[in-house]
Amino acid sequence: MKRKNNRFRIEMELMRGNNNYALKVGDKLLRTLSEKGQEPKAIVVACSDSRVPVEVIFDALQPGLLFVIRVAGNIVSGPVVIGSIEFAIRQLRVPCIILLGHTDCGAVSASIDGISGEERGVQLCRFIKCKSEDLEEAVVENLGYQFRNILKIECVRDGIRNGVLEAYTMIYDLQKGRINVHSRAVIINGKALSVSSYRDNGFSL
Repeated sequence: MKRKNNRFRIEMELMRGNNNYALKVGDKLLRTLSEKGQEPKAIVVACSDSRVPVEVIFDALQPGLLFVIRVAGNIVSGPVVIGSIEFAIRQLRVPCIILLGHTDCGAVSASIDGISGEERGVQLCRFIKCKSEDLEEAVVENLGYQFRNILKIECVRDGIRNGVLEAYTMIYDLQKGRINVHSRAVIINGKALSVSSYRDNGFSL
């Protein structure tokens, strides 16, 4: 009975939150987005971690600004994630894609534990590639690996080559609330490559 009551309270809390949102957002904006469609400014491929609320940390709470794809470990693999990226680029003409990792990533930590012989997150770990057993180094390794997967997508390469798409990796610091640009994609000798020495003070929508 106690568990049932807890579920009811959580449901009511979430519904109250939705009611508050509906009152604040305004019918005009929602009607415009519904009738005219979406024109997001960026695709963000991010981790599912509840501590990384993408729209909140980019201060992009208004509906329609971001096309967000979330999966544990910010993994870029399989037809669902790749197909979502292709849809956003080909159909919505989104001009920017961001791969967003974060410090203290639980999925990357599970992968490290797998390297050490512990058994948790086994299926997830198949898609995370890192050699280091230091968590922060492994987060950066995984970010680079997943970014290379993004750069293998044909419409991503074409978009960068034609100058209509920008691609970045970024890392969100859980303790500081700050996002740092880690790398960007450039075309060198006809190939889309990641330049990891790129640094910036932030990203503005």
